[in-house]
Amino acid sequence: MALTKVTGAIIAPFSIEANNLANGVIGGVSANSITPNEIETGSLTANLFANTLATMNVTKMNTSVQNVVVFNSTHIALGNVAGAATINTQQGTFFSANTSGGCTWTFTGGSDSSKATGFTLELTSGAGNTSTAYTQTWPAAVKWPGGTAPTLTQGDTAVDVLIFITDDGGTNWRGALSIANSA
Repeated sequence: MALTKVTGAIIAPFSIEANNLANGVIGGVSANSITPNEIETGSLTANLFANTLATMNVTKMNTSVQNVVVFNSTHIALGNVAGAATINTQQGTFFSANTSGGCTWTFTGGSDSSKATGFTLELTSGAGNTSTAYTQTWPAAVKWPGGTAPTLTQGDTAVDVLIFITDDGGTNWRGALSIANSA
């Protein structure tokens, strides 16, 4: 019996569903029966799986990958912040803000404690602030390297990039200054 290669041209967009592969209902294909030799190189693209990737278990060389999240989040622009600002991780994983005064931050939307989550904050010191960085007050749950929040870059349009992660649903956050003065 001759094998026919599977190509993107013969698969209707969004026709492959994770439960069909897992339950073996696509043309008699059973789970774990497709090998790399049976798929034409470059024929299966990300958009063919875009709607089902979140629920698929992908196995390669006996290593399982579950609940894959692509770092391709919507940019959440918080605009000018002063006084108080909230980051809701249910909205995305990349936030930016322009400090126009001192600010007290709140983090909401952490996942349940069975999953880790994180976000990036691109913080610009702005609004004519040419000599000092505005004071940022972080949630008490944020743990910094050495126990001290970083000193942010001074000067109008100075950009600092901070990273925050949690593995306990937001009870504790690990914070780090990833890039200083990247303007």
